[in-house]
Amino acid sequence: DRWGTLCLPYSIGVPSGLTAYKLTGTFSWVDGRRYVDVTPGTTIEANVPVIVKSNDGSVKPDQWFAQLNYSTTVKKTPDVMSEGGLTGTFLKQASPVGSYVLQDLNDGDGMAFHPVVEGQQPTLYQFRGYFAPPVAQAGAKAFLLRVVPNEATDIDNMDITATPATIVARYNATGERIDMPQKGLNILKMSDGTIRKTFIH
Repeated sequence: DRWGTLCLPYSIGVPSGLTAYKLTGTFSWVDGRRYVDVTPGTTIEANVPVIVKSNDGSVKPDQWFAQLNYSTTVKKTPDVMSEGGLTGTFLKQASPVGSYVLQDLNDGDGMAFHPVVEGQQPTLYQFRGYFAPPVAQAGAKAFLLRVVPNEATDIDNMDITATPATIVARYNATGERIDMPQKGLNILKMSDGTIRKTFIH
């Protein structure tokens, strides 16, 4: 009702009232529960499966999905993998045994990816998705969702008071310390602890 998975053969902006989340591929244990990290975005990229959530309940994902244009020609392959393990399907099919589907089983975990077992394979409709965790993560009772900020676009996390890093030491390609830039590779040790490589022509 307030959550859903979606994979489209074209890119589209996320309407007001909904948030789209990509799986990051990062997992964590918190208070004995297994989490998969998700990061919010404002667009849904072509062939990249996402989780869509209604922010306030006014726009339900299934209602929005029904209004989308699905007439675009799709790939001949039924699945498209994302980096985070969420697999989008362009064809109606049974959920694969061993995968996880997004649902609320009223078991206290809330909305989470729950395992698909033999004989209880929910139908995946066209342009939806399922979670296929890495082998090392498989076997979990459920994967809850943990929202992490999108570092590339999250303005709230920017430190605008930070002082730019300065060069504290400079080395040539052989590792000798040098005082001035020289032709060729220059290795710079910065005040923030990072190392930068520059090439001078």
